[in-house]
Amino acid sequence: MKQYIICLTLGFFLQLGPQSYSQSDATSVVNCNLSEDTTSQETAPIRPSIKSDPIPYPTDPNYPINHPQNPNNTNSDNGDGAGSGSTQEEGPERLITFVHGLQGSDDSWATAATALESKYKFVQERPEYDQPSWQIAEDELFEDCKEGTFYDVTSNNLNPTKSFAIGHSLGGLMSRRMQQKMAEENVPDNENSFHGVITIGSPLAGSELGNKVHEIEDWLYDGIKALVNAYGNEILENSTNNLVEALIQSIADVSFDHPFETLEALLLQQSEISLYDDIYSDGFETIIAMFDPGILYEIRPQSAQIQNLQNFSNDLPSVCMYGIEDDPVLIRYLSSRIYSANAPAFADNNDQELVDQYQDLWEKLQMKEEFYFNQYLNYPDCNWFPNPFSCTSQSIMELFAHWDKNDLFVASQNFREARRWVGNINNSWKSFIGSIELQTTLEGYYCQCEEFENGAYNGMSQYIVNGQQECALYDSLPNQDCQFYQTPIYSYQMVEVSPSDGVVPVYSQTAYPNAGDFVDMIGSNHQQERNDTNLKKAMDDLFSGAKGIYFKTNPI
Repeated sequence: MKQYIICLTLGFFLQLGPQSYSQSDATSVVNCNLSEDTTSQETAPIRPSIKSDPIPYPTDPNYPINHPQNPNNTNSDNGDGAGSGSTQEEGPERLITFVHGLQGSDDSWATAATALESKYKFVQERPEYDQPSWQIAEDELFEDCKEGTFYDVTSNNLNPTKSFAIGHSLGGLMSRRMQQKMAEENVPDNENSFHGVITIGSPLAGSELGNKVHEIEDWLYDGIKALVNAYGNEILENSTNNLVEALIQSIADVSFDHPFETLEALLLQQSEISLYDDIYSDGFETIIAMFDPGILYEIRPQSAQIQNLQNFSNDLPSVCMYGIEDDPVLIRYLSSRIYSANAPAFADNNDQELVDQYQDLWEKLQMKEEFYFNQYLNYPDCNWFPNPFSCTSQSIMELFAHWDKNDLFVASQNFREARRWVGNINNSWKSFIGSIELQTTLEGYYCQCEEFENGAYNGMSQYIVNGQQECALYDSLPNQDCQFYQTPIYSYQMVEVSPSDGVVPVYSQTAYPNAGDFVDMIGSNHQQERNDTNLKKAMDDLFSGAKGIYFKTNPI
């Protein structure tokens, strides 16, 4: 049921048209209605305190020569472990393990990892692990990495202590857990590829999505109802085929236990709308899987797995990279997911296409809302005397168009609800991921005063007061009789607590205990982080040694 809901709603609203990191004391207010939304200014990310080069480095008595005596002194070693006076050897220098994220596969990193491998001296390993639960994912990745590392290290005669991992999203969490587990199990260096860890867009402090699964289901359910009510009712009223009308009506009467059949039957009546397109078939399978309970529950902020990793730290080399996307963050993330999934190396940079379609959809809904409301206002009233023709014209309209005055009003309200839901998609999503929060403020209480003039009633005034004593002051004024109401008055506003990459807020992406360095990826959403120009720059800096000499890797 929830897979139908998620897939259909997101796919539907996107195809109807033609188509800082900030502290809590520095929050910014976000407009809840996208129809009037202005993009809030981003504040520069506040970096956690960092160390330039985490030490000590992993040691292996079998390979003592490849560990610089002074890792902070770049003059004593050129980064290949052989000393400044040595000649670089041909072939790879190290193993790098690329760990995919939620519902990914060994192909998730293929494009970027292969491009980097063709430029720098390393061998890539891309393990794959199932994710029905944290424990299964952990066990599969642990065994796969040990086996793959041993093969790559021995067959290429690599220094095993120079092996490190790059993990995206859930892959970053798993990489940290692997580093912890390798130490717990005393795994030998030639089976351990987690001597250093790079996390990219990882929910290191957990993901709020695991806490919001049912809320998201309800939200999408509301969206389905709003869109089906709007477009379905319009199709029904415009139908001149009684058989088709009866069929659509019978389907529409199903109480959304089968939203797929309902939505499909209604929308296929309009040639401009199709569920069977690239967005439906290619873009949303992963989105559906994201909300499958299981491992998502196990990466909630309060989960034992997240708490364990938050309490785990060491001095091994590490870098934490985090994305910051522009609004509307969800639409940009989906745009990259749908249209750039197969982009060439480091070319996943355009996330505007779906944003344009989204804006076009909102405008279409608004136009239909206004059209039907104006038709409602201008509908001829039936007045047999003195103008019987008005009733005749009304009867003719209802006979052939199936619209009466009430139908027009209902249609305008249906499109209004659909427009509101679509207009609030971005802020609704940001609240689900924990990027914005609803702030409630007590404004006061009502004090209602009747006013008199020369003993005669002269109207009523209403004041907002802090308490009964303040209302008593109004009551003490001449010619006023005031009553205090104890029902509190609240105001509500959405306050942004952190930017995000469209899936993970920055405060969670950067919650890496004792990380060696932090790298922002401004303009990268959760999908782009694995294959855009920001990633290329970050990797070039990493391999140059700018983020610690341990990561220095010579070009081919």
